[in-house]
Amino acid sequence: MTYTDLLARLEAATEGSRELDGLIAAATKTGARRLYKLAEGCHYEYEASEDIGKVNVFSVGPTLRHLEQIYDAPHFTESLDAALTLVPEGWFWEIALGVPANTRSKIGAGPYWATLSPMDEKLIEKMREAKLLSHEGDIMSGAPTAALAACKAILRARQSLEEQI
Repeated sequence: MTYTDLLARLEAATEGSRELDGLIAAATKTGARRLYKLAEGCHYEYEASEDIGKVNVFSVGPTLRHLEQIYDAPHFTESLDAALTLVPEGWFWEIALGVPANTRSKIGAGPYWATLSPMDEKLIEKMREAKLLSHEGDIMSGAPTAALAACKAILRARQSLEEQI
């Protein structure tokens, strides 16, 4: 599932869910127990399990696809602590209740707002040039819960890093 598809699912969410947690863990490749270094030409693939809230990790090579582990996804959409583990390195975060002062760049609706800002000046300039940040340099998202707002803003930040930089 792409970040765009996942963000659309998060936009429609009114509360946290284990299904979304599994999709987020698979998309961000987070939460797995220690994985071993693979042989050259092989890699790991993460996908949400049919068992809701779980993630399957496969080792994949030219002639093989092997299930390495199944793990419970962290409760990203229900726990602000879990969601904040996904903040990209070098980014500042803020969670607020109420309407943000900067309403020009708001995305989503809800009493909770999450704001992420890169702290590296070179990254800020690249993201402004790609029109991924507001004039103030923020990525903002609103949602009915703090954890959902955080997940939305964090996934937008991670998407912008993967796609544009």
